[in-house]
Amino acid sequence: MKNGGGPSFFFTPDKKDQKLVLKIAAIDAPLKDVKISDLDSNALLQDVGTITPEEGMKEIVVDIGGVKTVAVNLQVAKDGAYMVPLIDSYYK
Repeated sequence: MKNGGGPSFFFTPDKKDQKLVLKIAAIDAPLKDVKISDLDSNALLQDVGTITPEEGMKEIVVDIGGVKTVAVNLQVAKDGAYMVPLIDSYYK
């Protein structure tokens, strides 16, 4: 994106799981305002804050008991990117 932006992505545990283990990495620039919420109730589940490239692959564990759809929102700098290896992210 020319000026960066605020992408979102979603997980659908459908109220079956208690935790989401999410792995995410910032590439070339920090990710800011990383927030994980319940999409249906708009309740904030976790405010992760900023993730820097120097942190490498960051593991975030979020309580998702009773949540149907989890939304992950973040701000990406115009020269940055991010990676979420779905094979390493899971419910438990």
